[in-house]
Amino acid sequence: TRHALTLITGGPGTGKTYTLSWIVKALVEQQPDLRIALAAPTGKAAQRMEQAMSAALSRAAVSSAHIHKAQTIHRLLGMNEEGRAQYGAQFRLPFDLVVIDEASMLDLQLAHQLFEAIATGTRVILLGDAHQLAAVDAGAVLHDLGQVAALQPYRAALRDSQRFDPKKGIGRLAGLVLQASPERVDV
Repeated sequence: TRHALTLITGGPGTGKTYTLSWIVKALVEQQPDLRIALAAPTGKAAQRMEQAMSAALSRAAVSSAHIHKAQTIHRLLGMNEEGRAQYGAQFRLPFDLVVIDEASMLDLQLAHQLFEAIATGTRVILLGDAHQLAAVDAGAVLHDLGQVAALQPYRAALRDSQRFDPKKGIGRLAGLVLQASPERVDV
C-alpha cells in the first residue's frame, strides 16, 4: 500500500490476515528497518492477531525483527488507569506502520485517541468485518469509514471465504443474514 490509510474488510476466512502479511512483506522489502505495531481493541483479539500474523508472516517468509508483539490499543497508546494516554498529539507513536485488527470494535473515543497519536508519515491499516463485533461505546468507525466515498480507493473489501462454501451450510446462512433474507436455511 502506498497510502497513509488502508481499510481491509471482509468476513471470516476471506483472507484479511493473508493479505496483510503480503502487504507487510512488500513494505519490509522496500524498507527493511520498518517499525511495525500490531494492535487490537481487546486482549483476546490481540492474542489471536499475534498468532495469526506470526503464522502468516512465517509462510510469507517475512522476518519479524521490527514487528512489535500484538497488544491492545490501550497498551499501544500507553493508557493509564485514568484513561490518559502517553501517546497523543504532543508525543506521537514511534512506528512507521500501525495495524489495527478487529477495527469494527473501535469506538469514536478510542479511534480519536489512536489517530491523534499517529505521526505524520505513519501508515495505518485497519482490518475487520464491518458486519460484526460492533463497538461497545458510541460509533461504528470501520463501517462508517468504509462508507466514505473519498476513501473507496483505499479500501479492499474481501468477499470470498476460503473457509466456507457460500452455497452450503454456514456460508449460505452468513450470506442470507448479510442480505437480511427471510429465506429458511437448512444447515
